[in-house]
Amino acid sequence: MFMKVRAIKQSKVHTSKIVDTFRDEEWGLYIQNYFRTMLNFEIRRTERSKNPFLLVLISINESILNTLDRITLEKFKKTFDQITRETDIKGWYRENKTIGIVYTDMSVQNRDLILKKVKDGLKHVFGHSIPHHIFITTYLYPEDLGKETTRETVDSLDALPDHTHTHTHITTSHVVAQTAKRFIDIVGSIVGITLFSPAFILIPLIIKLTSRGPVFFKQKRVGYNGQTFKMLKFRSMHTNNDSSIHKKFMQDFIKNQGTVNSNTKIFKIVGDPRVTWIGRIIRKTSLDELPQFFNVLFGDMSLVGPRPAIPYETEEYDAWHKRRFLGVKPGITGFWQVYGRSTAAFDAMVRMDIHYVRNWTPIMDLKLMCKTPFILFTAKGAY
Repeated sequence: MFMKVRAIKQSKVHTSKIVDTFRDEEWGLYIQNYFRTMLNFEIRRTERSKNPFLLVLISINESILNTLDRITLEKFKKTFDQITRETDIKGWYRENKTIGIVYTDMSVQNRDLILKKVKDGLKHVFGHSIPHHIFITTYLYPEDLGKETTRETVDSLDALPDHTHTHTHITTSHVVAQTAKRFIDIVGSIVGITLFSPAFILIPLIIKLTSRGPVFFKQKRVGYNGQTFKMLKFRSMHTNNDSSIHKKFMQDFIKNQGTVNSNTKIFKIVGDPRVTWIGRIIRKTSLDELPQFFNVLFGDMSLVGPRPAIPYETEEYDAWHKRRFLGVKPGITGFWQVYGRSTAAFDAMVRMDIHYVRNWTPIMDLKLMCKTPFILFTAKGAY
């Protein structure tokens, strides 16, 4: 019994030492890497439990800290114990620059109360006002996922929790890669428009001769970081059709239900009565998507990226589903279009998109672009 108690004590001491290595003892805060790990754990927990949390980021100018007298600095350090509960997580979001606090199990209604509490705590330290070099950002997860965060203020993109495990900071190589991607998009879209110029003449002519209505179909889609844009397609349906058919299908699709066809589950509407006869041909060959080269040229889309979502579709999303359009533009083709298309369930499609977002490289884009013509030629997964 004595040996067991002694072992427990030793275990506790050992655990304490481990935890200490994760803390900035001077400030009483978790170090950056550990805090971001805890933040990601909280994101995963929220996605399972549906209980939101509030992330508060306090950005500090390092030069201001160096000018504070000892008493004010000590009051500032102790403030974070006074404005948090034992269940909250506090640490360096950016080492010696931004302090992060995760208020667990928060609601939209509590957001303003917490922000007031933080501001009052800082005002108590510095007097009647917060120094203009100290900025506060609040981010409610998952409600703010895909939205621009309001800054009182730090960089809104970097404040998105989902980016903490992929980009601690934007490197020069990342900027170069993104510039290369945009260059490929511009050149590729111009080549695509030129190469398919006969189709841009023939398809509109056939559409006009076979059905009433405009040649192009414009639809609002969700793109980069949740921003909406008008996506172009050749019209493949009759005008004034009932969109509730597709809305109902998407609700079922997101719940992983599909249409059984020849003992295979198909995750696309089969025999859609809204589609014209020419529409069935151009949809099966994906020729209806050729006008999206102009979306790429204008910068709303990329040649390669996740499938652009419809706004009413995102209303059905779970929190983790929204990661598919964060930090990347939607594409004409992509990982799902090449490897899944209409035979992949919704969750599988989202995982493919997230895999692409996390592992993207220019080489991956080139491989997917090279495989796309073969997929279109065989009409694999098309209906």
